[in-house]
Amino acid sequence: ATDREANNEILRSNSRLSLAPMMDYTDRHFRAMVRLVSSRTLLHTEMVAADDLVGDEDRGGGKTKRRDRRSVASSSPRVQELLGQSATIREGPSVLQLGGNDASKLHTAAKIYHECSSQGKTLSLKYTSLNLNCGCPSP
Repeated sequence: ATDREANNEILRSNSRLSLAPMMDYTDRHFRAMVRLVSSRTLLHTEMVAADDLVGDEDRGGGKTKRRDRRSVASSSPRVQELLGQSATIREGPSVLQLGGNDASKLHTAAKIYHECSSQGKTLSLKYTSLNLNCGCPSP
């Protein structure tokens, strides 16, 4: 089975009880505590604003400065803080929620996540699914 098929099966079998994404609550520490209570609850991260994640790439008066995303992913403590999972407790079935109202920034944020999860060396990062909250007005 492919990774996608395996992840779909994980989502199907663990979605009876789901912890919704809550800003300023469902951070990695809260999710680790919930995971201790239930190994089968589907956990969502708090919404990670695409602007915050992409912010390491875009700086300066309206002009975009591009840096190598791989170096951003591996070197930015902010990216690790926003995307990282517990280093001691296995996250299990979980969903990373990216939010924003700019499609290109959401796309870039999803690419950053994908590149971080592919590296696997600099931070613990393995979500079952990616959820895009498009058009969310929250900062």
